[in-house]
Amino acid sequence: MTVARVAEFLRRLRHDPSTQTLTSAQLRFLTTLASLDTPTMISDVGAAAGMNRHQASLVSTSLLASGLIRRKADKIDLRVRVLELTPEGRAVCNKLSKMLPG
Repeated sequence: MTVARVAEFLRRLRHDPSTQTLTSAQLRFLTTLASLDTPTMISDVGAAAGMNRHQASLVSTSLLASGLIRRKADKIDLRVRVLELTPEGRAVCNKLSKMLPG
């Protein structure tokens, strides 16, 4: 991606109401969870996004509060909590992919 294309993508992010309040860490966590395409533990999403457990916990807490992700019990081990995108979170990720230039 060229510098001009990255600049255009960032401009679109800043001007879209659904993404302008999200931090880069939140965007990275959200898009990583979307790419995994299955309910996933916080630590696994964080590791895939290049975050330590503390960072992943802080970011996921803010995304939970904003309604973009939800926490639920794992289907196999009910003691384990996993994260998944809400319909709103999926819509943001879909919008992000459409914003990518070219």
